[in-house]
Amino acid sequence: MPMLQSDFDQIRKLVLERSGIVLDSGKQAMVEQKLGPVAKDKGYPDATAFAKEVIKNPLGGLSTMLIEEIATPETGFFRDNRAFKALKEAVLPQLLESRGNERTLNIWSGGCSTGQEPYSILMMLQDNFPQLKGWTIRFIATDISQKLLSRAREGVYSQLEMNRGLPAPMLLKYFQKQGLQWQVKPAIRSLIEFRELNLVKPWPPLPKMDIIFLRNVLVYFNPETKRGILDRIGQTLRPDGFMFMGMAEIPMTADNKFEKLDYERSGCFRLRG
Repeated sequence: MPMLQSDFDQIRKLVLERSGIVLDSGKQAMVEQKLGPVAKDKGYPDATAFAKEVIKNPLGGLSTMLIEEIATPETGFFRDNRAFKALKEAVLPQLLESRGNERTLNIWSGGCSTGQEPYSILMMLQDNFPQLKGWTIRFIATDISQKLLSRAREGVYSQLEMNRGLPAPMLLKYFQKQGLQWQVKPAIRSLIEFRELNLVKPWPPLPKMDIIFLRNVLVYFNPETKRGILDRIGQTLRPDGFMFMGMAEIPMTADNKFEKLDYERSGCFRLRG
């Protein structure tokens, strides 16, 4: 049966309070569709019954499952290749020059989902920048969902997921067959720290970052929350570092601290000044 409007309103409020994600009134069908499989997996007849149980116990484990399902974004290897082109041809050559003396590089993939984005970045580094050998590279990938982080750490993907954007040479070089699936080789998986981080809650200590990927994440938040997150991003990014956002996202902070760089539709930004 369809979810009552009153139940959906309580779910919207719960999701906003726990994750900062805004569900507008037109998202009810999407929520019911996402919750259907997990509801049946947990023994509930449909998404409506599952939602009612969550409302009864908004701090319980089912509530966390609900938020994880709603917060699961679309992802894929080398999604929107223009960002990776800018990273390869403009951003990394500049950082190789400016960090040549200290030989360190800190990278953060925020909202990393099931891991395709951070693995794509790392494979691109390995394939194109052998001069980074001997550098200290710290790569942190974060998400709100422990379920997604577990999948990312395992690095196991279906053939369909592999077919979505992954070049064949990289498949053969960086993955090993696991039955009908593929797994990222341990030597690559070990280079990324996968950590839980809720962007709207207090952040754990992070190093100053040279590159931040926060693509297609802020679209889920209201303007005030976006400004707060971007203010903290500005404090985390090194003054000459780079931030990548989705093309639909325009950073609007109180002091307009970010400027968009002229790399064709890459969503690349730097701090002003």
